[in-house]
This record gives sequence, C-alpha cells and structure tokens, in this order.
Amino acid sequence: MGDQEEVSRMSSCNLNQFGVRLEIKLDEFKTKIIKWVAGLLLVQSGLVIVALFAMFCMFLTGSVNWDSHKNARVILELRANGS
Repeated sequence: MGDQEEVSRMSSCNLNQFGVRLEIKLDEFKTKIIKWVAGLLLVQSGLVIVALFAMFCMFLTGSVNWDSHKNARVILELRANGS
C-alpha cells in the first residue's frame, strides 16, 4: 500500500510539472502572437507614412497638377458671372 501511494504521488508530481510546462509554453505562444500583431501594425502604419511622404514629395516636385483644379474653378466663376 505504501508503494502505491508513492507511485500516485510521483504521477501527480509529473502531471503538475507537465501542467507548468504547458502553461509556460502557452505564455510564450501568447507573447509571440502579440509581438506578431504588433509587428503587423507597425508595418501597416509604416506603409501609410511612406505613402503620405511620397504624396508630399510629388506635391513638392510638381508631379501632381494642382493648377487644373484652380483653372476649372476660375472657368466656373466666369460662367457664373456671365462673362
């Protein structure tokens, strides 16, 4: 009877150790997922910043023709005035 109690205590210890190991692995998995999601968000915000910077550079170099909007507005104002 004493041997059976010892065996059952050993098996409960092993189960407990495996439970602790499993919890540690789950925590590592959670941190990996959180880091992965944070990395994706950083990449996405970085792409938005790059796109805005590219638009700003195009505006500075004159690649975007902003005058066409002004010309259209002037023509509409002239027509509204009856000229």
